[in-house]
Amino acid sequence: MEPFLTRSYRRDRIAVRGGDLTVGVWDAVPEPDEDPTTPAPAAVAPEPPITPATGYTAVEPPASAANATPTRPRTVLLLHGLTGHHQTFRAVADRLDAYRVIAPDLRGRGESYALLGPYGMSAHADDLALTLEAEDADDVIVVGYSMGGLAALVLAHRHPERISALLLVDMWLPRLASPGEDRDATISTIFAPLFDTIERTYPSTDEYHRFWEQSGRFDVPLSDDVRAALDYALLGREPELGIRVQGRAAWEDATEVVGAEDVLAALNGLTHPARLIWRRAGHAEDAAAWDIEGSAESWASLLPTLTASEYPSTGRIPLFTEDGVARIRAAVDDLAAG
Repeated sequence: MEPFLTRSYRRDRIAVRGGDLTVGVWDAVPEPDEDPTTPAPAAVAPEPPITPATGYTAVEPPASAANATPTRPRTVLLLHGLTGHHQTFRAVADRLDAYRVIAPDLRGRGESYALLGPYGMSAHADDLALTLEAEDADDVIVVGYSMGGLAALVLAHRHPERISALLLVDMWLPRLASPGEDRDATISTIFAPLFDTIERTYPSTDEYHRFWEQSGRFDVPLSDDVRAALDYALLGREPELGIRVQGRAAWEDATEVVGAEDVLAALNGLTHPARLIWRRAGHAEDAAAWDIEGSAESWASLLPTLTASEYPSTGRIPLFTEDGVARIRAAVDDLAAG
């Protein structure tokens, strides 16, 4: 694969149901030819500061779907988790320098916060299909982290023509509801820590950072990538800072891990090459609530295009660790190679 070295970053606005979806795009620029007579590539604008309602480009679907030149980089679509946004993939996008990277703020999060429901994986999948059309992206490798893995599955099921492969990182493992199970009670128990972070307020940015330093999910001191991702999510002003996640969006999306027909149909109907990598320690919020190993091995045994493997974890979010980012890059490269 030809190396692409110089990155540019922008935020696009994609017209979807009810408004605009904000999408981060990291473009890959090919390494200049060694021939001194070859013109140097145009200068690339630096990454803009992360401030609300700036740095946007309105994107319209292309007039033609013609998509191939020998040097065009592959596209990787990055899908965040329940309370995330596209800036949680800063380190991953930086490492995927051989690819064009597209990462949305899913409906109800980040700068897509104002988009109302209904939410759920089918709604996200349809938003994502419009995004790929607007960005003229085909043959896409989709990386879904946590909840984003479910969205990736449903996207591939509903819009298979644009997708080539899936990488599912610490994906929620969907299951049928048990007889007599109170699904709402199950969801409330499993996701209580995440719902708490949505409802919590912070008197200052320092207190907000301190909360995450003490959470055990990040290395301390917080890296620049972690601080930038955390600060992008902030909503409001001191002394009542919150995060930009619609509570209704989080709830409706979380319920789809148990008994959601579209999600289970997407998993059962999986035909794309897919790789599931998961960590036993620190998975989701309560590993005891998930039969991770049994479910992963069961699904992998039933679905010929799915492979599953476990990796060691210290409880840190892998999107922000050197080992986690390297694993994602290696898996994407393997999927791209076919």
